[in-house]
Amino acid sequence: GKNDSPEDARRLAKLLKGIHCKVNLIPLNPYPGSDFKRPPDAKVLTYQKILMKNKIRTLIRESRGQDILAACGQLRAGYAANPC
Repeated sequence: GKNDSPEDARRLAKLLKGIHCKVNLIPLNPYPGSDFKRPPDAKVLTYQKILMKNKIRTLIRESRGQDILAACGQLRAGYAANPC
């Protein structure tokens, strides 16, 4: 992925240190024609654990509608490929 490595999580934790916040992790919703792939669940969990270890509240958000390409980001991608 682009920003889903353990090192990326540590950099984000450092950036957010001392800021009262909550991070929503939203794994990529793949769509036809995209070069990007959804990260494995284990990778997302590792990212979450690093943030939580640094006292950053973190929630993994799961999208619905992936099976019909209607999840977050998928509808826009479909529209961009076939505008009205």
